[in-house]
Amino acid sequence: MTLEPPKDKIEKEFKEEFKESEIGHKLILLDEVDSTNLYALQSSESIPDGTVILAQTQLAGRGRKGRTWHSPPGLGLYLTILLKKTSFHGESHLLNLLASLAVYDAIKEILPAGKESSPGLLPLELKWPNDIMYNSLKLGGILSERKGTYRENVPTAVGIGININHKDCDFPGEIARNSTSLFMIDFKKREPQDVAREIVRKINYRFSEMARKGSEHIINAWMQCSPASRGSRVRIISDNEEFHAVTEGLDQRGFLKVRRYGDRLQTLLSADIVSVRRL
Repeated sequence: MTLEPPKDKIEKEFKEEFKESEIGHKLILLDEVDSTNLYALQSSESIPDGTVILAQTQLAGRGRKGRTWHSPPGLGLYLTILLKKTSFHGESHLLNLLASLAVYDAIKEILPAGKESSPGLLPLELKWPNDIMYNSLKLGGILSERKGTYRENVPTAVGIGININHKDCDFPGEIARNSTSLFMIDFKKREPQDVAREIVRKINYRFSEMARKGSEHIINAWMQCSPASRGSRVRIISDNEEFHAVTEGLDQRGFLKVRRYGDRLQTLLSADIVSVRRL
């Protein structure tokens, strides 16, 4: 799959649709880049707030905790949104929740069986802190990164990776056992820019909703799309330890609460967590 029609036409279509929106009024299409997040942060002084960067392939795509994001040409969505005036000062985990919720909305719109489905009916769910899952397999993920310290209006890159046209044989080794793609769900090939357009629509909507209703609404909406975030037995691996617990939902900051054996309640900070796996 290639970014067809020609780049200038795609960029023009984005500009026309999102010219009055906070996000998507400028689109940068790249054939190849080390990382769309890194490109956004390095270019933050010369490109406007709300710019979307979309690449055909990444040579050094990144995930959480220094992991590599597998980015073969034309098979996935490798997208970053540059935010220069974000209100999420020092709260990139909330930004991850909002972005993953918007991606959930977009995938429901894209999949034929998803449009009329209520949360819980489609085997699509969000996994704290940043994963999009389908039938317990990873479909995509979010990675927010900042330029420098957590100060007001520090440029932030919101990276979104979605497996679009992968077949099982396109995933390497261990990744193949735990991953899926839109193509593997309904056997339809899609252009990355079409998936990107739907995601940008939903992110603009969720940002406006956040401005109207506040972060509590976004956190509650996220939990409705994440059955495992409440009442599920999980195995947690952090930087310092590994233990079993039962999930108790998110707190008002968007961190996951768990009850450890012995009835001790603990709040997990996303930066410290390597993985949360349902038992």
